[in-house]
Amino acid sequence: YSLAQIGLHWLIALMVPVQYLTGGSIGRIHHAVHMGMTPSPSDVVQHQLHNYAGMAIGLLMGVRLVLRVLHPPETG
Repeated sequence: YSLAQIGLHWLIALMVPVQYLTGGSIGRIHHAVHMGMTPSPSDVVQHQLHNYAGMAIGLLMGVRLVLRVLHPPETG
């Protein structure tokens, strides 16, 4: 694998725990809004981080797939 492919792999691997750790904020925000309350600022930040990290992971996975197709690993 190329250095770019390896780097993308580990970058994505580091972003997955961020998704896990910030995912709970989504339920808390939706619950607060449903109850007519204002969500906490930290939950709003975590929700935004969760959303943007998810979009970044999707984009990076697409780049990684293109690199894999253009530069397949050597077999041997």
